[in-house]
Amino acid sequence: MSNRVHEKLNFKILTPLGVVFEGQVDQVTVITTSGEITIFRGHTPIVTNLATGRVMIRQGDYQEEFSIRGGVLEMRSDNTLYILSNRSESANEIDLERAKKAYEYAKKAHEENLNNPEFQNYSNLQEVLEKELNRIHIAERGGRK
Repeated sequence: MSNRVHEKLNFKILTPLGVVFEGQVDQVTVITTSGEITIFRGHTPIVTNLATGRVMIRQGDYQEEFSIRGGVLEMRSDNTLYILSNRSESANEIDLERAKKAYEYAKKAHEENLNNPEFQNYSNLQEVLEKELNRIHIAERGGRK
């Protein structure tokens, strides 16, 4: 008879600030730079770049979502899955109002400088817009089900 613990993925999300999530899960769905993938136990070992987006984990009927700001995913042959990201947070930890204010501030700065040839921070503003919009979407969807 098999032990259910051994049928799960050992999963960890790590950032420079520490471990965001660590546990055994049934599956993990992420957005890579090539598209969305779902990883189950027994997945072929892989290392891939992650886009700014969401990480969704499932443990039976339980589901939780995290925002990430890019990073790297590594699936090992021992059924251990790592996500290394500059920033990650659970949907339940996202301050929705703060994310909306940051998004609106960046959007306004972008619009005000759209035709300014001397403005040099378009890529930074675009990153902030993308990051905050991602956080807003994840927070509004809810974190745990």
